[in-house]
Amino acid sequence: MLHDSPGNRIRLFHADDGHELWKNDVIANAMSLGYHAHHCDIRLVHIFGPIKNITAQIHRVAATGESDLREYRYESKILTGKSSLTATGAFYNITSAHSKDLNVVNRIYMTAKAKHTVFVPRFQQAAWFVFESAEDPDYEPYVYTNNDKYSDEGLYVQGDSLMAADILQICVNKHE
Repeated sequence: MLHDSPGNRIRLFHADDGHELWKNDVIANAMSLGYHAHHCDIRLVHIFGPIKNITAQIHRVAATGESDLREYRYESKILTGKSSLTATGAFYNITSAHSKDLNVVNRIYMTAKAKHTVFVPRFQQAAWFVFESAEDPDYEPYVYTNNDKYSDEGLYVQGDSLMAADILQICVNKHE
């Protein structure tokens, strides 16, 4: 974390060239990072690399035979040091999905309740900032995914000031 002040946090994320975020482009893949909301409104800011933010509208359905996603209660690695999912038994379908490139021109603003995932093409690196604002008092930590074998391995690394210096060097090297 680059700045840790409630209501004004700044996080840095880096996906190296061996990441698993490429699995989030189509529902046919077992997603590596399910659709999820946040505990606050956020702003995503591009640093480098190809990144897509995918938001989805989802609705609950009765049975697994007709569902795209399952709902899990999420325990955050960022907050607890270890992530885990616990199935709630609820099933959901995607009503609509929208993909938007995150780049120098497009900064992305999302309310805390917006459900999204992140896609980075396979074998590519990317980095982005997440600026967090005031907490949502109604936040519930759920994730919606088609992957019941969730692992946070290979997703991305949350960075600190040392990583920020390394990422700046990567950016300089790309432009030399």
